[in-house]
Amino acid sequence: MSIVKKIFKTTGVPPREQADFSGRPPAFSITTSHPKLTDAEYIAHFGTAEELSGLRRLVEERLGRRPQVTYWTCPKCHWQSAAGPDVDAGRPCIKCNMQGFKGGGFLRAMTKKEAEKYRAATAAAGAGQTERMKRMAFAADNEGRAKQGLEPLTRAAWDENRKAAWQRQRAAEKQTERNLRAAAQAQKGA
Repeated sequence: MSIVKKIFKTTGVPPREQADFSGRPPAFSITTSHPKLTDAEYIAHFGTAEELSGLRRLVEERLGRRPQVTYWTCPKCHWQSAAGPDVDAGRPCIKCNMQGFKGGGFLRAMTKKEAEKYRAATAAAGAGQTERMKRMAFAADNEGRAKQGLEPLTRAAWDENRKAAWQRQRAAEKQTERNLRAAAQAQKGA
């Protein structure tokens, strides 16, 4: 019995195969030629307001329990990635099942230990990338200063300049937001 039939306890409802579509074209089963309602059509056609609100509550509870990010690995090529909850186990690996390759692997969910190791490795890689980007920006700024005939900055002075510039930018954004709110309130009052 489907989950829809378990949730809905309507009485006097015709079987799904004999339901009236009220002028809508019916969907046909592959194995038979008689019309058959889908679960969504069954809910829309026969569900009461109380049943629909109960179903919505159950769906929201289930979605709340689902993890937002799941971690996957391919046992064949050892490719690892994080994905949303819409990826299912058994999906073909996107690395070893590329076009022209045969016999690729299939994704499986990582264990908690594997997922923690993957998160730590990606965080370390991300921190390293951030530091490399800062070093590149520091070198580019000092190169620009050298072209202008100015003394190069130390890394500490450069960090302080960047922090001060970011704080000035954020303060200007906040002031703009305050000005827009004040203008909107003035228009409402006028």
